[in-house]
Amino acid sequence: MMTVYPLGLSFRGAPIATSLSFNLMLLASILYAYYFVPRTAWTPIGSGVWQRWGLLARLGIAGIGESAPVLIDSSWECYLF
Repeated sequence: MMTVYPLGLSFRGAPIATSLSFNLMLLASILYAYYFVPRTAWTPIGSGVWQRWGLLARLGIAGIGESAPVLIDSSWECYLF
């Protein structure tokens, strides 16, 4: 909010402020990971990371399939009452 109103950007300033804050969070996360996370946290990353993505996709689809009917039903019940 501080970057939007003093500059007089009102409606256009909201997406600008959002993109600036997201980019600053990304930069802060990268700097934190580079300077403060121990190097041993990065050692398991290798070529094996790109294997068995099918299992992860099936679990994700199952989770969506399980929660979507509940969300649709609850929103329908709120609409009726």
